Amino acid sequence: MNTTSYSPKSYWMGTPWWATDREAFKAAILARYKGDAELAFAYVNKVIDRQISKAGGLLAFNSIVFAGLQIAGVSSTPAKLSAVLSLLAALLLLLLMRVKWGSPATFQTADDDLSYSLNVCFNRAMAISWSLMLSVGATAAAIWVVLSKAA
Repeated sequence: MNTTSYSPKSYWMGTPWWATDREAFKAAILARYKGDAELAFAYVNKVIDRQISKAGGLLAFNSIVFAGLQIAGVSSTPAKLSAVLSLLAALLLLLLMRVKWGSPATFQTADDDLSYSLNVCFNRAMAISWSLMLSVGATAAAIWVVLSKAA
């Protein structure tokens, strides 16, 4: 049972923005692994892998929404809006897949590597959240198109 008391906090777009909040996450993860930064890094690396998997699923979903609109050949304003939103969502996810190595100093210690990886994790969470919101908008507009066409 966890005896540590954390106050519930809502993070804008699913990720902590402020350095103090990000440091609190790092401290909590390190505490979970009893200060072993190597084990904490391995955990964060798994979270990043799960984020990439989620992004892949969201990319596939957006491609289905976009392709469905193109096949239907609908050119109404809601259909155009849906297509643009699904493409913007996909663009965010494609940018998320970019691989960027830190400086050599980033990899000198497990703690530095953990900090760098946590920042990658936080930033990817934000990109996935934005993409999800755009996907919801694209889906809503696509539903509007389908309902309008059925009427």
